[in-house]
This record gives sequence, structure tokens and C-alpha cells, in this order.
Amino acid sequence: MIAVKRHHVANAIRAKEANDFWAVYGGTVAWTDENNPPAPAVTVMNVDTPIGAKVALAKWVQPDDAGTIVFQTPSGTSKWSEVLNITDVITNGVHWMLLTAIIDDDLPFTTFREFGFYSALVPAPGHESDTFLVPANIASYGRLETIEYITPTPRQAWVSNVLQVIIEFYCERWVQPLWLRMRRTVSGCTDNCSASVVAETDPMVCKTSLACSSVSLLLPARLPRAVIPSRSLSLVFLCVVPA
Repeated sequence: MIAVKRHHVANAIRAKEANDFWAVYGGTVAWTDENNPPAPAVTVMNVDTPIGAKVALAKWVQPDDAGTIVFQTPSGTSKWSEVLNITDVITNGVHWMLLTAIIDDDLPFTTFREFGFYSALVPAPGHESDTFLVPANIASYGRLETIEYITPTPRQAWVSNVLQVIIEFYCERWVQPLWLRMRRTVSGCTDNCSASVVAETDPMVCKTSLACSSVSLLLPARLPRAVIPSRSLSLVFLCVVPA
């Protein structure tokens, strides 16, 4: 007996309607080689030394050559578009979901090396309606669904860290993570270039407005940190996550 494609779609529908995902960032302990973090194992159960958690926004997405959700991957540009209604999800056989969490000034400014997405996280009593949590206000982290290890990433007051993952649903409850990325956006800056035109081999090709004096980069997740030219940056880290 096999699970039919509609079952995959049903899992994507159930997951989004549950509205039960949190991004957790952490990893305060230095890697053996800070420029080359290890690859996470599929047996990992938690983000190490968690710093904070933020509610994640879930969207159904599908591959789309004209899509505006763009990931630069090791094999080229990957484009996606949002699917807004459940009728189209069913009709088009959509079994992918984009999770996004924006880490802002409401959480600690601590350098982190890991981030992941959890389901079934339980806030501590009195914090059930909070959209961001520090470890002291988390009763249970629930189930870790995806995780990525990155080079040390400082948190700063004028920077928002955007954590994202696209997940593909298979026969079981979940999950095959397709692409993870972490982006830092500088407050007040206007990026005047498209992600799809930034060459990984030339991170200086796209610059933001002169008023910001900063650079927008698209980098592979494991690119040595020495190539990053300054502290005033907008970064995107991308990688394939093992099944």
C-alpha cells in the first residue's frame, strides 16, 4: 500500500492550519572552526543553548519560474510563489510550505550559530499569547523539525534577522526541508537589487542606497566569513538540508 499524492497535500494543509511553528535561535558555544561549522546530523533533537524563540508565519508555496520568493541555491536560482487559498492548494497538488520568522529588538542581542523550526512549543504559564519568548518563558520546546548550523552571527539593535525554510511534505507527518536561509536586513536601508541577479562569485555586485553605505550579499551557507567586507550588511545564507 502507498500513500497517494493527495495525502502529501493533506499533510501540508494540516500543518499550516495548525499554525503551530516557532523559530528558535541559539548556539552560543564556539565551533571548533568558526569559519566552517559542522553539518547538523538528522538525529539532532534541539537547538543547542537556545537564546530566543519567535512565532513563525506559515505560507503554502509552489515552484514557479516567475515567482517572487527567490532562493539562490548551489544548483542555481530556485523561485517560488505563494498559494493563497485551499482550493488552489488541492487543485495544484501543493505540498510545500514556507516558514518565516523575523527576529527583532524584542529578543536578546547575542551572537548565534544555530537556528531551527519547532512545532508544538509550549509557552510557560502567563506567556501563552506572547509572540516571542526567552528560554525562561518556555515550558516545552516541543518537536524540532529543521535545523541549520551557521558561522557566528552577531545580533545588533539596528538589524532584523529573517529566518526561513521551505519544507516539502511526504507520506508521513512531515518533512523534507528543501532550503533554509537566514537574512539580516539593516534598518532604514533600501535594497535596490534583485536576489536573482546577485552572483555568488561576486558578492559586491549589488549595493544598497548610498545613504546606508552597506552591501547586500547572497552567500552559500558555508562560505568563509573572511569574504564579508564590513559590519553594515544584509546577508542571506542558503543551504541544502539533509533528509
